[in-house]
Amino acid sequence: MNARPSAAPFMIAWLIAGLFVLPLALVLSLTAIVAFQTALSQLTDTSSWDYWEDFIFLFFGFGLLVIGFCIGAMQAAVLRRHLGIKIWRMSLYSALGAALAGVIATNLPVLLDHVYRFEPPACCAYDLRATVEFTLPLATFLGVFSTAQALLLRRYFSAIWLWVAAHLVGATCAGLVVLAGKMASPSPYYDGDSLQLFLAVPLASLFTGLAMLRMAREARHLQKAKPPA
Repeated sequence: MNARPSAAPFMIAWLIAGLFVLPLALVLSLTAIVAFQTALSQLTDTSSWDYWEDFIFLFFGFGLLVIGFCIGAMQAAVLRRHLGIKIWRMSLYSALGAALAGVIATNLPVLLDHVYRFEPPACCAYDLRATVEFTLPLATFLGVFSTAQALLLRRYFSAIWLWVAAHLVGATCAGLVVLAGKMASPSPYYDGDSLQLFLAVPLASLFTGLAMLRMAREARHLQKAKPPA
């Protein structure tokens, strides 16, 4: 671990990684899926469009694994380069966490249909309900994903709850921004879900970067406070 972690270079690298990791992961996963689909089509001489329906869950799970792997790999690289912290198996925990989080988050609306009877005021019924119903799966995904990463990070840092809280705060802040715009008259946008997802990425990167700096500095202080062997 670096003796004095520098905040500015780390945060810049962390934010850049956060902004580019999802496009990179999507390109890689889609390229692999299309290649797989094309190969199967040539082998079976069947229309390629059938595979998007037949293997949709397989493709979805593969995409989540790739996204999680890329997130973990880029986070580990930034930590090693700027903080001098080597975290092994970050990609593995992130990939498995993303897959599990995706399964839980996508099934959350089905569960909520049975237990969720939220009735907002008539003046903002559509906007508030739509925002809440999108924020809950997003927060669930980030919560499960960050918890899976925390199982590994707790071996290196204390106050690991900051890591999970940072993801949840990012999702909540994005939801509040979208909700504020929807309740404005007239609303500045209509597709709030896309905007919320777009905002959640940099906000989650910002808060997780700050949380990581805090955890790294606490770990450095604890390391210095240890008596010599």
